Amino acid sequence: MSRGEEDPARRAFAYRLHPTEARAVGSSRAFGCVRLVHGKALVAPVEAWCQRRERIGHNATSAMLTSRPRTDDLAFPAEASNPPPRRSSGDRERGSRRV
Repeated sequence: MSRGEEDPARRAFAYRLHPTEARAVGSSRAFGCVRLVHGKALVAPVEAWCQRRERIGHNATSAMLTSRPRTDDLAFPAEASNPPPRRSSGDRERGSRRV
C-alpha cells in the first residue's frame, strides 16, 4: 500500500441519531430491559454454583428468566420487545464459551 492510499481497516464511521421522543423512550426501555436480563443471566450461574454447586448453561438460564414471576417492579420488560433480551442471553452464552 502506498503512502497516499487509505487503509480500509482503519476507516471509521460516525453516526448521530435524532430519534423522535417516542422512539427515544422505546429505545431506553429496550436497552434497560436488555441490561436487566443480561445482569440476571450473569448472576444466575454464579448463584447456582455458590449455593448448590450446580452448573447451569444457556438453556437452564433462559428457562429461569422466562419463567420468573411477574412482579410490579419488573413489569416493564413485558412492555419491551422480546428479541433484544433473547439476543442478550445468547450473546452472554457465546461469550462465556470463549473464555
